[in-house]
Amino acid sequence: MKFTKAKDIWAMTKEQMEKLPRGQWVYAGEKTALGRFYGIRSTGVVVVAWKNNAKNNDYFQYCKTLNNYARG
Repeated sequence: MKFTKAKDIWAMTKEQMEKLPRGQWVYAGEKTALGRFYGIRSTGVVVVAWKNNAKNNDYFQYCKTLNNYARG
């Protein structure tokens, strides 16, 4: 899989999102809200590790946790 420039997930269909590689940079409407895409759960929840949501500046662990959650 190949990463590309950040994609606007609000402008994508579920089918398009399903083709994104894990870890692809995405944003929701505005490019200032960047995150890494980790997948779509069977419930339809789109899992993204938003850059500004990591607690205690531990973005690596935050991404790892959400990646595991997306696989569940």
